[in-house]
Amino acid sequence: MARVKNPRYSDDEIIILARSNRGYGLERMIRKIYFEKGTKRSQGQSRYYFEALMIIRENNDLNGEDLYSWIEDPGATRFVTREMYLRLTGETRVPRGAGMSQGGRKSKPTRKTTGRGNLLSDVPLPPQDFDWDGVIPIWNR
Repeated sequence: MARVKNPRYSDDEIIILARSNRGYGLERMIRKIYFEKGTKRSQGQSRYYFEALMIIRENNDLNGEDLYSWIEDPGATRFVTREMYLRLTGETRVPRGAGMSQGGRKSKPTRKTTGRGNLLSDVPLPPQDFDWDGVIPIWNR
């Protein structure tokens, strides 16, 4: 298997981070561990994501431990109100697919003036706390 030049985290560190963050999501984990200030860019096609995915697949082949299912586990996601989601995450909008329209305009007779929509709707909130479990971030090394 071809490896990325100078991987920033060892295979063992990637495995430790995946084990410690059930339901966090692999792409979100990559954003968290490689970008100190965060990034809005998708990491689904990045070399970091590919490298971590290969490490997790190798671990599954060797040990039979399915860390990909563990880190992508939807059971760790809880549902909160839209108002609480916006407060906890600091976002200005709910995520796509949460049942809130992101665009388009209704015709005038069917439009209602309800402001920002129903604040009591359930919105999925993935785990917000990231557990480093003793792994030192690259920017602190």
